[in-house]
Amino acid sequence: MQINQAGKTVFTITPLEKLERFLTLGCTDNVFNATDNQDYISEFIKSTFDYVMEILENDDIDFYHCLMNCVINNKCKKQEPLIFMYALGVTHNVGSSMSLIFRKRLYSQLEVVCTTPTTLTMFVDYCKKLMFVRKGTTGWNNLHKKAIEDWYVNKPVMRTAYQITKYKQRNGYSHRDIMRLLHPKPNSDDTRILYNYMVNGTILESVTSHDLHTFLTDYDAISKGIIINKDEICALIKKHGLSREHVPNTYLDDTDIWKSLVFTMPRMALLRNLNKMTSLGLLRDDIIKNHIISQITRMTDIHPLQLLVCLKTYNQGHGDKGKLRWTPDSDVVQTLNDRFMDVGPSSISQKKICICLDVSGSMLENKIYGAQCLSAAEGVVAMAMVLKKKLGEKADIMAFSQDFIPLDIDIQKTLDENLQKLNRISFGMTDISLPFLWAKEQRKLYNTFIVMTDNETNYNRFDPMHTLINYRESTKIYDCGLLVLATSATDVSVGDPSDKYVLNISGFNDAVPTIIEDFCR
Repeated sequence: MQINQAGKTVFTITPLEKLERFLTLGCTDNVFNATDNQDYISEFIKSTFDYVMEILENDDIDFYHCLMNCVINNKCKKQEPLIFMYALGVTHNVGSSMSLIFRKRLYSQLEVVCTTPTTLTMFVDYCKKLMFVRKGTTGWNNLHKKAIEDWYVNKPVMRTAYQITKYKQRNGYSHRDIMRLLHPKPNSDDTRILYNYMVNGTILESVTSHDLHTFLTDYDAISKGIIINKDEICALIKKHGLSREHVPNTYLDDTDIWKSLVFTMPRMALLRNLNKMTSLGLLRDDIIKNHIISQITRMTDIHPLQLLVCLKTYNQGHGDKGKLRWTPDSDVVQTLNDRFMDVGPSSISQKKICICLDVSGSMLENKIYGAQCLSAAEGVVAMAMVLKKKLGEKADIMAFSQDFIPLDIDIQKTLDENLQKLNRISFGMTDISLPFLWAKEQRKLYNTFIVMTDNETNYNRFDPMHTLINYRESTKIYDCGLLVLATSATDVSVGDPSDKYVLNISGFNDAVPTIIEDFCR
């Protein structure tokens, strides 16, 4: 703790905590932007990541453990920050014997950090750019080459074959590009066939690699149009469990092809392609519709608010972009509705949380940044419903504009019914300092405040951060957290960037719900 310029207690962030925040959120301050894609190379040139250099120079083991902890515990909400930081680590002090052991340790985790060709090519690209900035070279040293070659050959050969045919080119690199940079030497019949296929696009004969040879031959026949009979293509999709990415675009408007794909499709992919399949009339087949409903019902690894975004998009019959149109199936709509609130108990510890919803008039008009199918009001009420069901009596839900009053969110009612309660509240200007002033006056003890608003700086009689600090000091809850979810694309400026217990979120994507729950733990 330290005293800021206003004479108040604030909590500074250590370099290691900054690193973890960057890995989990993709930012070094206290702002998570749901739709922001940063140019990390430019930020590196501007010395934005000097705190990482400090960690690497002082104790690179801390860097390694922090990065791998975030990977193993699935804390990273975006892939780009993780892969950039991983590349930053492996390109640190290249040529120095002192850093060789550290870099070998990092490279040994390449398959864990980069699980698909998409993340592998992202890593390759970041390494190339970082090495050019640091050393003026491309960075293709022997250690780098060996690690990337091992990425291809250390996993089961059929899995590698499936991935290189599904993700043929990503981030400006094809597998042929990478092979030509590696110059690998095959050490088995399998790798000989794989390397040749990636570089030359031809399939060598093999006595020992029958399954690999068959898979590549069948895929090649589909991708190059050698097989054009739909029944044969459907049979090969079922035989090899091919995905949508394996099928040429010319077939992706064909109903029979999709009827084959739907039964091999992972659940999340099925949800992503639900609109397309409905537009093609697949759900008129009861067997397919029952399969889709069954898969949606079994989804346990998706947050309810992600389902809500899917539901709202599906129910409106068109996307926010593109020309695709469909007629929603009522049974699927009902299943998505049922799954929305079918959440289990929270893993959040026994903390008391105050959930504060902005009820100003603009909340009904504005859309959520990053989820245009939802109004700001729909998004925050839905989030409040989910948190209330998870937390029960640990959560108090309040409404505020120019006043601060209890809001009776009933988790037994529908989202639309709870939205009606907002319409009955008189609107006014948004004052973010109200939650902390009210809690202090009422002597309420909270571990976390969650404020959901479309504009967090509209009107404040008092500075929100000062009122939060005053609340902390009066209650002795010095680690009381503040999370501000700004549904609109505005510059978030409520929290003190030096305060480790404050987080501002701008916009909404599938990472936001888990970020909120992680913050409350």
